Amino acid sequence: MTEVRERLQDSVIRQIMSWISPLEPHKRHQDIRQNRLKGTGIWFLLQPEFQKWHDSQSVNGGINSVLECSGMPGAGMPGAGKSVI
Repeated sequence: MTEVRERLQDSVIRQIMSWISPLEPHKRHQDIRQNRLKGTGIWFLLQPEFQKWHDSQSVNGGINSVLECSGMPGAGMPGAGKSVI
């Protein structure tokens, strides 16, 4: 009975999540990742700003540290490339 109840709860949670976010970000991420060329974004990882942020993660465990990546949204058209990086 417990297993049936857990499966029902999982089903309800999946329905709610699809209602809240029908975009399926995990699937989108996997699709984009498969099409990315080897070495894409290496330049970004070498930037001093990224290195400074990355180094701060090990110092404070990532607490209160957010990396913001802004740019034009794609919305069905080519954007700035944030998703690919």
